[in-house]
Amino acid sequence: MIDIKINNDFLDLYPNTQISFQLNSPAFFGATADIVQGSYTFPINLPDTPHNQCLTDYPSRLDNAAKLCFDKPVEIYWCGNILFSGKGAIKVASDKQIQLSVIIASLQELKEKTVQQTINDVRILGADITEPSMLSHAFETANTPQDFDYVFYPVRNTCFHVEDNDPQTVESDWQNYWNFNVGWFTENPSQSAAMPFLKLRYIYDKIFEACGITYENLFQTDAELNLLTVYNNYSIYTESGTWNTVLSLRDHAPQQKANEFLKAINQMFCLALFSDGFRQNSKVRLVPLRTIIRRPYKYDWTEKAQCEYSKSCIDDAYESLCFASTDDKLEEGDKRLEDYVILNPFVGQVYTQTWNDVPLSGFALKYIEETDGIVQAEGAFDPINFSLIYNKFNLLNKRYLCHLKENATGVLDVGSKLDVKAAPLFTYFVDPDTGVPFPFTTERPNKYPWIEFEGTYYYQRDNFAPAPPLKLTFYRGFEDSNEIANLGPYPYANSHEYDNDGNDVYNYSLSWQGDKGLHAVWWRDWLSAMQNANLVTRDICLDFVDLVNFSFEDKVRIENMDYLVKSLKVTLTMQGIKPATAELVSIRHT
Repeated sequence: MIDIKINNDFLDLYPNTQISFQLNSPAFFGATADIVQGSYTFPINLPDTPHNQCLTDYPSRLDNAAKLCFDKPVEIYWCGNILFSGKGAIKVASDKQIQLSVIIASLQELKEKTVQQTINDVRILGADITEPSMLSHAFETANTPQDFDYVFYPVRNTCFHVEDNDPQTVESDWQNYWNFNVGWFTENPSQSAAMPFLKLRYIYDKIFEACGITYENLFQTDAELNLLTVYNNYSIYTESGTWNTVLSLRDHAPQQKANEFLKAINQMFCLALFSDGFRQNSKVRLVPLRTIIRRPYKYDWTEKAQCEYSKSCIDDAYESLCFASTDDKLEEGDKRLEDYVILNPFVGQVYTQTWNDVPLSGFALKYIEETDGIVQAEGAFDPINFSLIYNKFNLLNKRYLCHLKENATGVLDVGSKLDVKAAPLFTYFVDPDTGVPFPFTTERPNKYPWIEFEGTYYYQRDNFAPAPPLKLTFYRGFEDSNEIANLGPYPYANSHEYDNDGNDVYNYSLSWQGDKGLHAVWWRDWLSAMQNANLVTRDICLDFVDLVNFSFEDKVRIENMDYLVKSLKVTLTMQGIKPATAELVSIRHT
């Protein structure tokens, strides 16, 4: 028996009323990886009775000039038990029938709000002698980052100032310039670029809080992941050349829509947002897909599965991943190799040298052409003898995953790829006195995050620079200068797993390559499962308890095979629940 309540009263229904809806798993990105799922809509036809007219504000009356009702609380009951709740809207009304659309578990606000609109926190520093100055506060965020929602640390940026405003000093080539002579941040007009970098977890918290969504973060589960920060280009310097003592954190947040921001991070780390439409007051959970692949099955549907089925290929297995930013392509002429790795065109092997293995970037080469991220250039590198040979060879842009297929002729091919709309803030070696970047040699100075992007000043709110690309960095805390620089400690941020002396000490990297990179840690289990999966379509006889307990996070078993549910089409009638049509993705036992 179906019952529908709106405005705290039950609607009249047709004797043959049925409700059909299809639930789609947020785990399966599809061809575009472009949807933050978790909501679904279905129409219900209602008889045009006086009782229904009253509960829906008389939508079919011609003398009613009011808009058709929107966002009315709706509850769907099955056999006296509430199945789910949502919001209802009258889309069409006539003298015979009213069509009610019900939206369940809506995440619509994520599409309507920008990230900046979800943040209203303002911090006022240095207002009296009991409060720290802005410079002291910046130092505290770098020294004890776990106590704050943001961190100040130096970032190399030679393009922050436009020509008319550029002080043209060593300090002005930095955001949050760090003065090694005094072990302190700098406040003077010759620098003019200072800002906090918000933590990723803080942005998550604010997005879901502003949208009224209870969420659980199962992604950032350790201290290192909790120190992921997001780049911004908004300086707190005032026109008088001092740091503003009022921190409006909204100014330092990404400017895109909240759902676009979430999608980009999900793509980068292979995450999904799960919600349980059938569980009242449930949380939205941010879950790594590797976690789901590694779990054992939870429910056995063998006895519930009907005999007939179909089996087909699945199209969710990407053959390459890349950062969608366009600021790292080779230009005509010479180009340093920081963002590239050498690809052996004969065996498909990729040399994944890190900064302390091979002096790659000291060498220049001449660009010839680029196709799908594979660059042909003049010049070659001998990884055995560490020597440069003049020859034509291929480079693979580091924004591409070194995990490519071979086509029919044996040539490496990028294949179907996912353009990830977030990227690392890459780390470079910089001479702190001259600001000149060093090649990857044994005599390397300190490392810093690096970007080349115009900035915005607090006192020029009517002349904002373009929004920067979405860039992430790990803040690592204070580290001593390496043995070459020997200048003392400084706030250290990077996008790889190495400390300032080249020791492999961290657990995560934001590169695609390496045992600690995005592919190995976050993507490999999922891609491997999808490349070996089949799509099975089968009807499953589910009862009310099955629906209430169902979650797309859970594996199910049918006979001797485990599956993830990609979609589930359910039809409720006045007489019962029809067999649900399930799309099932086979997962080999691990």
